[in-house]
Amino acid sequence: MFSVFRHGLVDLSQVFDILQEKANYHFDVAAKQDGKVLLLKPRIALDVMSYEQEWLVRLELSDDDKRIRLNVVTPLQINNVTGELYSRAVGSLNTSDTPNELGYWFRRDSMNTNGKYNRPFSFLFTADSHGFAIAIWEHAVVDSPERQLSWLCIQKPVDWETGIVIPTTHNPILALSGTFNRFNAEVKQLLVRESDIPVPAPATTAIDNTYNRNSVMHTVKLKEIAENRDYIIQFPNNFSTERFSYEGVFDIIGFANTDLVSANANLTMEVFNSRRIYHSMVSTEADNAGISVMFRVG
Repeated sequence: MFSVFRHGLVDLSQVFDILQEKANYHFDVAAKQDGKVLLLKPRIALDVMSYEQEWLVRLELSDDDKRIRLNVVTPLQINNVTGELYSRAVGSLNTSDTPNELGYWFRRDSMNTNGKYNRPFSFLFTADSHGFAIAIWEHAVVDSPERQLSWLCIQKPVDWETGIVIPTTHNPILALSGTFNRFNAEVKQLLVRESDIPVPAPATTAIDNTYNRNSVMHTVKLKEIAENRDYIIQFPNNFSTERFSYEGVFDIIGFANTDLVSANANLTMEVFNSRRIYHSMVSTEADNAGISVMFRVG
């Protein structure tokens, strides 16, 4: 397990710098378009099938360095020389494009020149042998309508008892992405690859049951103390597509009621037949009214 945590960042370009420096054991990292586009292509350390089932994450920084767009694609869908997408809609985990602006995965506009120093943010990157997660979130003035919070996890599902990747014929790789701010609050799920599916499926909601798609997590604050006084930590599960329902759960991220965990805490838990450490984010809603998403860091 490898993880990097940085606190007190003020420019989104710093996220690109950290990924280029720290993610290169798990990814081939390539900067394109004068550093405005970053391509993360998994190495065997992250996905043992990465050379047979290719996929990559594309991050794009806006010209004013205030927004990040995120797409999960395969080499078929991108110009490897320029890093340009053949269609900006493919593998999109951004908010919807509008006639006035492109969608985004994380944004830091709506502040004056020096306002960024009053709204620092944190960045987390964590990776294992079957997936990874990244997260960006602001701390200061958590009841501010401008507060931003975004995260992404891509992994192969694991057995809920052992934490071992479930071997299957189609070798599914799944993605979950959440964006929370005054403009938007949603969690999307996406099938990244299967052995016979060469491009990602369109993203759909992950928090509501829809046609051929199950809800895999929730974002509302529920009572998570059992009758016997046990605390309940949940992990995304019940994944499905129009073809299959998938066994297993995500183990790189989990989530819990914010009354159970505090922000930016390292929590030691006995889960998946091992002792693990998870790092908690701030609440997905102001005034501690949402859930806390947690990332495995040890």
